[in-house]
Amino acid sequence: MISGITNLRGNVKRVDQIVRILGKYGLGNFIGEKTPDFIQRRFVSAEGIAVRDYPVEVRVRMALTELGTTFIKVGQMMSQRPDMVGPELAAQLESLQADTPPDPPALVRATIEEELGQRPDAIFAAFNQLALASASVGQVHLAELKDGSPVVVKVQHAGIEPKVKSDLSLMMTLAQAAENNSRELAQYRPTATVAEFQRSLLRELDFEVELHNMEQFARNFADDPDVHFPVGYPEFSSKRVLTMERLDGYSIARRDKMIADGVDPTAFADLFANTMLSMVFRDGFYHADPHPGNIFVLPGGRIGMLDSGKVGRVDEKTQDDFINIVTAFINHDVDSLTDELARICETPAT
Repeated sequence: MISGITNLRGNVKRVDQIVRILGKYGLGNFIGEKTPDFIQRRFVSAEGIAVRDYPVEVRVRMALTELGTTFIKVGQMMSQRPDMVGPELAAQLESLQADTPPDPPALVRATIEEELGQRPDAIFAAFNQLALASASVGQVHLAELKDGSPVVVKVQHAGIEPKVKSDLSLMMTLAQAAENNSRELAQYRPTATVAEFQRSLLRELDFEVELHNMEQFARNFADDPDVHFPVGYPEFSSKRVLTMERLDGYSIARRDKMIADGVDPTAFADLFANTMLSMVFRDGFYHADPHPGNIFVLPGGRIGMLDSGKVGRVDEKTQDDFINIVTAFINHDVDSLTDELARICETPAT
């Protein structure tokens, strides 16, 4: 516990910032018109709108956005569990997938020059300084190589790594305190959960890892004309900059456009399901962040998959276990399904 206290003291500025932001959004309902102006001014959004005027789900999303990368990632995970957080909050948090504030152009140029040793105009024939999209870890810019190849350049947000590591350290301290002081919370293994989240997020901060993952996926699906991963350009990439092929497609969220283009949504869903099954059961190497913003509809109804920063691996034994579970499920064999789940899952101590 002493080490935890030391950790909190060592990050006192960040702790203070987190507390103030959470207070700002969590206390919005209690700030009324009779509250002094100098206090009310602390409880407004970036657009100057009083926090109390927003629904609680919106305030949660705004707070996570203001807290930065680590908390945005937590919100993204929450958005995929409407059964736990409720459909209204999950719907709000979905925008965190690709709707976070971008860095200004000057900062982007500085990051590229620092990472690649040259200014963008020396590397690319064209480079759009305005971000096409911005997510928790980085933002994407349209560009063109000197040979005319259309590409996108993913640039990591400046200065996020130290803040992410500090936030993860604080999360681990709180998880350890929860596990040590609450038998109920200990059953959910908070330290193990934070440790896995930490490993995953730190890997996402290294774009060279994403480049290698993308290349591995391309090799795995080299003989499948219906599945495509962007081609990467190692010579124009680094830990914080990733240059890759620009895909001529759009998100599966645009169902109306799929229908207008003659793409059968049901057939595309089957293609996507079979692609994921091939990753898990054939390759033991799968895309672990397949939200709609990362799944593209390509010409001819092909599937394009973006953002290979988060992946998972499945060994042969686990593949066999999954097959047993699917078989029991298909056969409506409740006893076998229960036995298999109890065998492979780690049950917390009571």
